[in-house]
Amino acid sequence: MSDTGPLIPRLYTAPETAQLLRISARTIWALTKRGQLRAVRLGRCVRYDERDVASFIEGSKQGGRT
Repeated sequence: MSDTGPLIPRLYTAPETAQLLRISARTIWALTKRGQLRAVRLGRCVRYDERDVASFIEGSKQGGRT
């Protein structure tokens, strides 16, 4: 079996995600509620997949040359 990396992606809490994006946890919750940032719900816990955070960043980019 080849080692292709972890099977389970890194999951962040709302405060960790907020720290990564340099915004408030309150903004993270608002983005989640509006459906702009996907969340993983594990019972009552909410986590953010690192791949979804990266997709959110890419989708939020504006302007500039292509």
